Amino acid sequence: MPRALRSTGHRHDQASQPVARRRDCTHSALSTGPSPNAAIAGYSRPTPAKRLAAVEPTGRLPRSTNGASPTAVPAPSTFPAPLVLSGDDLALDPTYPPQSLLSWLRCKDRNPVTSDRRTIYVAGPPDVDDGVAFVTDWASPCIRRRSTTESASKPPDVTALLNYLTAFYHGLPVKLLPTPLTFTSWTKRPRRPAKSAAAAEAPSHIGLRVGDSPSIVGVATRPCPDTAFPRQLDLNHLLDAIADDSVLPADAYAVLLLVHHDLFEDPDDDFCCGRAFGGSRIAVVSTARYNPALDVAAGLDLEHAWPASHCATYIDRVLSSAPARAKVPRPTSSDSPDLATPGSALTAAAAAAGADAALQSPATLWLSRAARTASHELGHCFAMDHCVYYACSMQGTASIAEDLRQPPYLCPVCLAKLVYAVGGGSPGTVRRSRSSSSSSSTTAVAASLDGHSGYARERYAALRSACKLLAGDQGGGGMFAAFAAWIDVRMRESAV
Repeated sequence: MPRALRSTGHRHDQASQPVARRRDCTHSALSTGPSPNAAIAGYSRPTPAKRLAAVEPTGRLPRSTNGASPTAVPAPSTFPAPLVLSGDDLALDPTYPPQSLLSWLRCKDRNPVTSDRRTIYVAGPPDVDDGVAFVTDWASPCIRRRSTTESASKPPDVTALLNYLTAFYHGLPVKLLPTPLTFTSWTKRPRRPAKSAAAAEAPSHIGLRVGDSPSIVGVATRPCPDTAFPRQLDLNHLLDAIADDSVLPADAYAVLLLVHHDLFEDPDDDFCCGRAFGGSRIAVVSTARYNPALDVAAGLDLEHAWPASHCATYIDRVLSSAPARAKVPRPTSSDSPDLATPGSALTAAAAAAGADAALQSPATLWLSRAARTASHELGHCFAMDHCVYYACSMQGTASIAEDLRQPPYLCPVCLAKLVYAVGGGSPGTVRRSRSSSSSSSTTAVAASLDGHSGYARERYAALRSACKLLAGDQGGGGMFAAFAAWIDVRMRESAV
């Protein structure tokens, strides 16, 4: 079973974060291929033929018609390669096995979407009982904020996140979980007097009450290893609370728990931003580390978040500053990187993100980061493994810095899986209201990947509308504006 279906998500070691470097950059050249570090790390990207075969339900390339292939390799300026910079997930695990559409179809732990179970539920951050009010403080970073703007920034709005996920998983209802969750005391037994006020408010476990149930789930807590937050919560215990069948509505396909506290999964973690147990269809996402107030301490280069993460100048600088043991040869004029073409989806996205992405609204930053991770973790609930074919929303990530470099879109291979999933197992079902004629599954998938099938175009249109609305409401460009611009070009280039 692919490891992504057992337990997968955004798990980080704070030591992997880069040093912050604020520089003005025009992003005049955007690279579409893997960085030179990919070969050093041992990552070998699947060939164009394998990438084409990966979107076919047979796992094989379709036969050519009159000598011409019925499909074509997606434009690299729309779907570039993974970057694979030093310390990135694929640099650490360069031989991670690819999951083609055929592999996904054969996955025994894949839960089909049915007419009875097709709703995605989002459980909002738990409330906090008065008796454990100190738990609220655990979600506040232990740093001196840079500005009053960041101090006033609130965690991502659940309704805004619901709107984004509704568009991302177009065709499926996305609702707020009606069952209330509440942090409460785990034990009523008196504890020994604490030596300090801080110790008195740091129990080893906190209780989580689900609905009106008399039973309470104990959630382990611990001091934050890097002291970014007062304490962290054990995500495994949080997932245990929502895994109970009594919590899930009868029509639930998957449940995502959103929390504002910092999380950990095992003793070796510094922190974990998200985790999904695909077979159980449950996931959790923490917004804590995406708080813009932490950006300076984390050394994040906001100027080169996606799509500017493909900036050739930035890639060269990152590789040049890599540790000596991981030094990558500087590219020469004879091996110049493949660059995005003018007017392409990638260049349009970079222009829309804004010339100074580092100055965009903290609210936009925080929400966009949580939205991308939430869509990623829910993808695992649909049995999608980490992607190694393209730069893709389903890529694995090894750091917050890498997290920000990755795109919000699904690559052609992962989009093919979603087409099947939303259709309840058949791409033809997705298009049931748009075509009365039947077609082969291969033809249906190919059409969806071209972007001009009914479902794909409706999904792109829904995402574009949601992103434009969120970019406007949140007061800035950033990922939402960039994604909308990317979709504009994608829809134009595929409408042929």
